[in-house]
Amino acid sequence: MSVRQCARRALPCVALAVIALVFGPWAAAQEKPLDNAEIVKLVKLDMGDAVIIAKIRAAKEVQFQTTTDDLVKLKDAGVSKAVIAAMLERLGPGPSVPTTSPAGADPRVTLETKDGSIELKAIFGNVKSQSSFFGVVSWLHFNDYTAKIRTKDRRPSFLLESDKDPRGGWWYVKVSQDKREDDDYRYFDLEGGGPFGIVWSGSPEKGSVVKYDATQERPGVWRLIPVKTLSPGEYGLFSGKREGVGLLFDFGIDK
Repeated sequence: MSVRQCARRALPCVALAVIALVFGPWAAAQEKPLDNAEIVKLVKLDMGDAVIIAKIRAAKEVQFQTTTDDLVKLKDAGVSKAVIAAMLERLGPGPSVPTTSPAGADPRVTLETKDGSIELKAIFGNVKSQSSFFGVVSWLHFNDYTAKIRTKDRRPSFLLESDKDPRGGWWYVKVSQDKREDDDYRYFDLEGGGPFGIVWSGSPEKGSVVKYDATQERPGVWRLIPVKTLSPGEYGLFSGKREGVGLLFDFGIDK
């Protein structure tokens, strides 16, 4: 191979090296922080959880939004639980929870039993519906089969941070379980339906409601305690978050 041929082949490499030296630092400086929109974009490109999680961990800066509504939007966009967990892990521990919840944030809900107190984390259910001869039946569907928090106390109470009386906006509910070949899940029925196709209600059907007494422990904090002793099963404190989505602070009572 002649010297001229070697030089011709070397020119592209030299040019690339020059471009990398000149524009590399500029490109890195121009790279914007990784945010929710970028994560959704990677999901839509079917990059896979492993690649997306690696990207999250390697990013120099992130600007993830992780309020309840933001997490719901991520889930609706197809972002997996593993990726959402990596996003939350990258953000690190959040600030301490204030005495009263800021506007738009999930309230603090504590389960109090004979064994002690534990702060509950919200889970999300999606509204599903089915048409029948009598109209539309709708229910709130949760993908897992049992609550992680368990107790043997038959009259556990909730401490709920709320500036308003919770009655009419929060429901103590009995959650049913269903086993299928490919899908074990929990659910409870919602009011609504009927011949006019109404498929969303912000309140559970009466058969799922546990009657409770509400007393204000101190300003901004309410105690909700069931009127009667409960039987073993799945329970929770429920509030409709927005159309099509419900918020549940769940627990289970063992025999």
